[in-house]
Amino acid sequence: MSDAGHNFTDALALLLAASLYLEARPPDEVKTYGYHRAGVLAAFVNAGTLLMLSLYIFYESYRRLITPTVVNESTMMWVAGLGLVLNAGIMWGLKADKDLD
Repeated sequence: MSDAGHNFTDALALLLAASLYLEARPPDEVKTYGYHRAGVLAAFVNAGTLLMLSLYIFYESYRRLITPTVVNESTMMWVAGLGLVLNAGIMWGLKADKDLD
């Protein structure tokens, strides 16, 4: 579960990285100081997601320590496979971004 959550937060962080494009926008009549707050808000959302996920994982681990359950191997393998695909997609996206520089 922690690996799936880790991959989810990585994907969310990449989506939130779109805020960099907002930050680069110049000030206008409405946003006289520009759009620099977009990056701060994206970091706040990412940190909040990580905090909530870590609290949920802590809760689940405590519950399983109290009452152990049998691990469903097929679900675990599917989640691990999806994590591998997601990590490959993130790697491909980062490589494509590096090639643009």
